[in-house]
Amino acid sequence: ANELLGMVRPGQDTIMGWFAQMSVVSAVNVFQHWGVFDLIPSQPGVGISFWKLAEKVGVEEGLLIRMSWMLTSSSVLWYFPPSTAGSHKGSLAHTPTSLLLRSQSPLSSMFKLLHTNIVETSAIMPSYFDTYGRKEPVGPGHIPTSYLAGQPELAYFDLLNQDPQRVKEFTHAMSIQHRRSPITGMFDLTSVIALAEQMEQSRKPQAEERPIWVDIGGSDGAVVKTFREKYPGLKPEWCVVQDLPQVVEAAREAAKDDALLKGVRFYPLDFHNEAPVEGALVYYLRNVVRDYSDPVVINILANIRKSMVPPSSSTDSGPGTAQAASRILISEQLIPSPPPLYAAFKDYAMLVVGGKERSLKQFEAVAEAAGLVITGVYRDNGTPHAVIEMQFDETASLVVGSSSFCLKCGGVVQRHDAQMDL
Repeated sequence: ANELLGMVRPGQDTIMGWFAQMSVVSAVNVFQHWGVFDLIPSQPGVGISFWKLAEKVGVEEGLLIRMSWMLTSSSVLWYFPPSTAGSHKGSLAHTPTSLLLRSQSPLSSMFKLLHTNIVETSAIMPSYFDTYGRKEPVGPGHIPTSYLAGQPELAYFDLLNQDPQRVKEFTHAMSIQHRRSPITGMFDLTSVIALAEQMEQSRKPQAEERPIWVDIGGSDGAVVKTFREKYPGLKPEWCVVQDLPQVVEAAREAAKDDALLKGVRFYPLDFHNEAPVEGALVYYLRNVVRDYSDPVVINILANIRKSMVPPSSSTDSGPGTAQAASRILISEQLIPSPPPLYAAFKDYAMLVVGGKERSLKQFEAVAEAAGLVITGVYRDNGTPHAVIEMQFDETASLVVGSSSFCLKCGGVVQRHDAQMDL
């Protein structure tokens, strides 16, 4: 539709239209800051007069009216003229859209997040690229959002963590993303569970038990919980959640009162500098790699690779032993090339925080650079979301260093291997 409109609409109108839409965003931002959306009655068709609303907000009535025209003309708010409102200058009422901008709505938090990351950051983008060069931000630090904040050395999440209110709003906003992006329904875990049961039955009494499912960047374990609801055969003792120390500390405590998470192990992990628990059947990352540039993602995947069991090293007995090799499952959006407008917008939103939405070819490139190979792509029928399966590429040559996490002792094991064929 946008392409068709662009073909028939005069270029001058198109350009002016961009600024009209920016003015709508600006007016919404002001009304959010003033708390206007919370003061308009939430009942359908019930308005509040301009003079009463101006009094509640503490703003000059004439200014309120002028600001509101941007929102009534774009159908963000409804305007009731004086004849129906019983008011000298009319009144405002909510539309289904504006109800989503009240402070308790996750979309209100998402608007604030995107206003900072898109509108405010866009103003400094020319200066940013003049300073750092006309190339993709690498991160984690020295990204457009940290440059805007005057603390360019900070990574995006370090910047957020300085302000508890922003962390709260970010978490609130991300609840939309979690609902919009499917968790299950792409990769069928039935075969993994069957293999895990086979491994458990054939394991020798003194042999160390392999972890089955490791959720990297898994926060509070909500994704593990969702998979356990969908697949009751996924035992909690098979599952590990790894995230930053402060995250897993809170998650471990909360899991004690959750029947689906009891028995799940929570361990700290800095995936930029450490490898996860060793020998897992599945390493799972959901909406993690999109937060980072290609060099950072390659490093994260290479760290995971250090803990993986390659196909040729699988020692599990019984049929189908080749499947006992480790695999990485990345659950993310796959964008076409070139992308449509909304997909391009999401990628632009990731660029300013040092991240990137990727096409399948771009995933293939980072996998190859990390010594991995894509072995499967499992797409969702209703969204651009997919699960990309990767396995250890035994023909790759990488430098192995950093450290690995020992499941048995619950600690980090330092590794200082030289370059070698893996």
